[in-house]
Amino acid sequence: MALGRNRAGILALLLCAAVAIFAFETSASASPSATTAKAKCKKKKNKKKKKCRKKKTTSTGGSPSAPVETTYELSIDPTVWNFGTASSSKAFTVTNVGSGATGALQSEVGTDTGSPFVTFAKSGPDTCTGATLAPGLQCTITAADNYIAGTGTGHVTITDPAHGTFVTAGLFASP
Repeated sequence: MALGRNRAGILALLLCAAVAIFAFETSASASPSATTAKAKCKKKKNKKKKKCRKKKTTSTGGSPSAPVETTYELSIDPTVWNFGTASSSKAFTVTNVGSGATGALQSEVGTDTGSPFVTFAKSGPDTCTGATLAPGLQCTITAADNYIAGTGTGHVTITDPAHGTFVTAGLFASP
């Protein structure tokens, strides 16, 4: 009779182990929010037999997602502007098209060729200098030309020194 009780105890223990292994394998390969069965084995008081019960749980399972890379990128509109032969000004819109916030921006409007007959400079509002842009936000900078004669080129450049990124628009003055 003692052998019969030992066999029953061993069978109950094996059954618990099989259920636990099944639950572990199911939860390791389950998709998110999968329901799995976990075994809970308890030894009854004053008895040598173990009793196994299944308990339903929800598992988040699956493999962890890959880390998302933060990007730092700016765009400017328009990318090129020709002032023609009239002295005038033009607003440029800078947008943070990256997934991370910028550092404090720096701006510059400069003349590349044409000086002293054509020069370019900041004029009017500049909401970009010192601004920190969250993704999707914008700032503006206004550039002007001082046209006397001939042709000239220049640039509007916005730099994010914290992340080493910049964007440039080309400026022209020509008849």
